[in-house]
Amino acid sequence: MAARLEILLVQEQRAQAFDDMEQAFKALLSSQIAPESLQQGQGDHSKLEAEFIAVCNMVTTKFKALSAQMISIEERLKLTENSDDIKLANMIRNIQDEEREHIRLVIALQVERKRLEMLRQTADKTGKCHQKHNDEHGCECGAKLEEEIEDLKELISIQEDKVKWMKQQNADNESKINEYLDEVRYWEGEC
Repeated sequence: MAARLEILLVQEQRAQAFDDMEQAFKALLSSQIAPESLQQGQGDHSKLEAEFIAVCNMVTTKFKALSAQMISIEERLKLTENSDDIKLANMIRNIQDEEREHIRLVIALQVERKRLEMLRQTADKTGKCHQKHNDEHGCECGAKLEEEIEDLKELISIQEDKVKWMKQQNADNESKINEYLDEVRYWEGEC
């Protein structure tokens, strides 16, 4: 019973660490796309970027400690030589493997989401530049800029599909972790 509770507690702490990282990332992204932050310069964005890096470092440290706790529980269970304990230890190993994949997916997804926002900003800036040129000169000579805007729209569409696919991969991974945790919650063994 104690091992199950320890596992669930560690996983709850992991979930909170992921949430902390996601909230910091959302703040960073919103500062990157907020028009006022672009007009005021990069001071606020740089501060949020530094905060995001600090949160990532803290989360990395926390993940290492939580992983060490899980490994300790796993090893302790294996030492008992009780078949139920060994099954639970194997389940911990599966959770650890999925969590390793989860952090990889989350980080990759954040990189791709940031790329998508950068593409959107570039397209917006290019579109405004094109419109300003047309307004100032009263001409329609911006064919090259229009082509660039169309290329950016295509890249944005591709990037949106990539982000959508990665979100699905992440959701599938989270489902696997939750299935393992449900097994731990309703464990019938004598742990």
